[in-house]
Amino acid sequence: MKYFMKRDNETIRFYRKRLPHWEVRDGLYFVTLRQADSLPVKKAEEIRCLIKELDAKPEDERDKVRRLIFRRMEAILDCGYNGRLTLEPYVDIIIKTILHRHEQNIWRMVEFVIMPNHLHLFFENNGRDLEKVLKDFKIWTIKEFRKQTADKCDILSWQTESFDHWSRTVEEDEKIIKYIRNNPVKAKLANNYQDWKYGGWNCLK
Repeated sequence: MKYFMKRDNETIRFYRKRLPHWEVRDGLYFVTLRQADSLPVKKAEEIRCLIKELDAKPEDERDKVRRLIFRRMEAILDCGYNGRLTLEPYVDIIIKTILHRHEQNIWRMVEFVIMPNHLHLFFENNGRDLEKVLKDFKIWTIKEFRKQTADKCDILSWQTESFDHWSRTVEEDEKIIKYIRNNPVKAKLANNYQDWKYGGWNCLK
């Protein structure tokens, strides 16, 4: 299936925090958001050390290191450390917020999955500022978490910085969608992705 035919590589914005972020016009983005306390201390330090290596690498080697960081982090996240995102009321709030923004054309969500301590989003950004869209999503969900959580000292929160990557081709779109759908299977949470109820395949129209 060809989800998005138009490709425009015009760079709108490139900036670096701990990770590089590259926004393009008409971008279709694969984004990973994770729960703030989702990595054990030692594992988080390993990831930080890898991130520090990025600036020391030549430009043509940075993508390779970035992919390594992503794979390493995903392997750790799939162990489900401190996972609370799929607990009520968190999961209901997250799904409602994703779908509301889809219906309001803030983003065109192609696919998503909510895992115990992280979520993957794959969407067309509809010309908006990606950083602001993600920030607004985090702020709104945390606001709703606060309303629903009795223990105000134990509010679930998001890691400040997310992983984001824009898809270059239709073929890459397909790989990203397959990756998202396979995440619950890879993490041994379901035998088939369709059995995992916290995914776009059960929610998006």
